[in-house]
Amino acid sequence: HFLTLVFKKNIEYVVCYEKNRDNVKYKGVQKNSASNDPFTKPQNSIKILKFPAGSIHTTLNDGVYKKGVYGTERFPNELLNDLIVENGLNKNDVEFSNKFIWTQDTLNHNLKENLRVDLSRQLVLSYKKSNYNPECPPNFIDASVGVDTTENAGAYLETLIGSKSFDYPKPVSLMNYLLKFKDDKDAIILDFFSGSGTTAESVFSLNSQDHGKRKFILVQIPEACSENSKAYEAGYKTICDLGEDRIKKAGKKIKEEAGISAVDLDVGFRVLKLDSSNMTDVYYNPNSMDQSLLDMLVGNVKEDRTPLDLLFQVMLELGVELSAKIEERTIAGKKCFVVNDNDIVACFDNNVTDETIKELAKINSLYAVFKDSSFTNDSSNINCEQIFKSVSPSTIIKVI
Repeated sequence: HFLTLVFKKNIEYVVCYEKNRDNVKYKGVQKNSASNDPFTKPQNSIKILKFPAGSIHTTLNDGVYKKGVYGTERFPNELLNDLIVENGLNKNDVEFSNKFIWTQDTLNHNLKENLRVDLSRQLVLSYKKSNYNPECPPNFIDASVGVDTTENAGAYLETLIGSKSFDYPKPVSLMNYLLKFKDDKDAIILDFFSGSGTTAESVFSLNSQDHGKRKFILVQIPEACSENSKAYEAGYKTICDLGEDRIKKAGKKIKEEAGISAVDLDVGFRVLKLDSSNMTDVYYNPNSMDQSLLDMLVGNVKEDRTPLDLLFQVMLELGVELSAKIEERTIAGKKCFVVNDNDIVACFDNNVTDETIKELAKINSLYAVFKDSSFTNDSSNINCEQIFKSVSPSTIIKVI
């Protein structure tokens, strides 16, 4: 009898890139070797490398190597100054001339990374990369480094949102593992294919663990859920709907589990939709203008846009983060907004009164923003400018 085993190829690849290897924990995959590697290659050009004191391990415990040419006629290694050895290390800076594989900058960088340099009795230089990069990840990202499977991640998501609505979501543990390579508690994490929102939960989780202030930006096309899908049956019309609900429930769960240690944990987020400009198209050829168009041009803001729509557009234009604190106030019967305490004050109601303007001016904001229709006429617009000039002269007034 023969037993036939069938193996299923089921490996997903995670490809990571880094912009500056000095600013991340993950230094890049290095060759691990039990033996030493040569510093030279026959095809290389002659270079001079300077080794600082204490960087070379020698077979000689104490003594002096005189400057001169060592090695063989084919592979000469020239010592350019006397090398003084004390306790098995070079006591002084020494220079060698040879067909080195590295430049001085590369050598200096690798020495900072605890590269071990050895010098043989024949004065042959070599280096060792064994254990050079202990944080280099393994070939497989699995349970050995605390990363769960997509199957288990799916079961967890089903428990979290109460429905099996997303196939093979990324495990939170995978995102935690990858994000930890960036040793920055204030990092902004961008996920351009956010799916069920795993990245957001990972950010919440990490911030809960180390009291970080990481932020996330998730981008997802509002792809419709199939009417035959579990997600649709659970009430999710789009993937974005599912992700939004998952982030809310994940934040609540993490805060509850962390207890008192999560008092300052921020699990808030905003959902923004990309749309066309809030402003109407008012560009007409003069020959096409007639009396009937004048009524259409009274307001330059599209009728279906809300005050918040206008506020977010203004925040983008003025360089204020969309995650900034927004406080809504009612001042003299008008709805007003205060962004980041005093970055922006705004009112997009019609016929704004002097009373409202005076109260807004007292905030001493960087910017004050109004709609063109906030003023009944040019004189009221001028009056607004005079009020701010008197109360808060440094405020910049913008009218949209």
